Amino acid sequence: MDLRELPKIDLHCHLDACVRVSTVAEIGKQLGLVLPDSLEAALIAPPVCDGLMDYLRGIDLALEVMQREGDLRRIACELVEDFHADRVIYGEVRFAPQLHTKRGISLQQVLNAVHAGLEEGKQRYGVLTSLILCSIRQQDPSVSFEIAKLAADNQDKACGIDLAGDEFGFLGNPHVNAFILAERAGLRRTVHAGEAAGSDRILEAIDVLHAERIGHGVRVVEDPRLMSLLKDKREFSVRRKANKRNGDRHDQELVLLGVRAGSRLAAPLKLHNRTGNSAA
Repeated sequence: MDLRELPKIDLHCHLDACVRVSTVAEIGKQLGLVLPDSLEAALIAPPVCDGLMDYLRGIDLALEVMQREGDLRRIACELVEDFHADRVIYGEVRFAPQLHTKRGISLQQVLNAVHAGLEEGKQRYGVLTSLILCSIRQQDPSVSFEIAKLAADNQDKACGIDLAGDEFGFLGNPHVNAFILAERAGLRRTVHAGEAAGSDRILEAIDVLHAERIGHGVRVVEDPRLMSLLKDKREFSVRRKANKRNGDRHDQELVLLGVRAGSRLAAPLKLHNRTGNSAA
């Protein structure tokens, strides 16, 4: 059986981590950016990284070419084309709109452009997507609240919110008001936790932020009591290649112990766009 030909579901896809190298080269040239000699080395993480923030360093360059509406639409549409090539039939795409306003476009314009690109991709390639808006742990909580409000006001475009960023250095509880707003608005909620820091971050994500899904969450194996509690009550979206590059092997234990952990082969949390394109 050729796994490449099987239909897949991608539950944990970061838009800014999926920009094509050729697209960065083309847009970077248009913008007059000084690009490194090897774009591949600058954009693609090495097999082993010195922690999460080292792994994420290449995203800074990708963000530089994601600051105009047309470029955002193009990159989102290209992602759907790449989904199609990988036989992904449904993808949950997440990104932080606040990281795409350096050239003066508004958060609403950013969201509109990315959503338009995903919709264009759906029309061309038949791949369904949902859009999740990310808050960033190391940013001021007021920004997270603004992102949650953006999602709540645009439920025809965004289905949920996420908390990402420097988990090791920053707690999640300062962002609680954003998650309260999201929950009251009926948005779905996922949190990156238990990836760069310990299982206490997972407990915080569930008890304080009311997360319905945990991104990565591999450190839950450090706390057998917590793992037993969550085994049938939460889903974990695990990016195994990312975990291995960060030096972590806990995802294998999650699978062996029966925790609902997966990425492209797991059932979605029924996150959906409010237009009726549900991810059943």
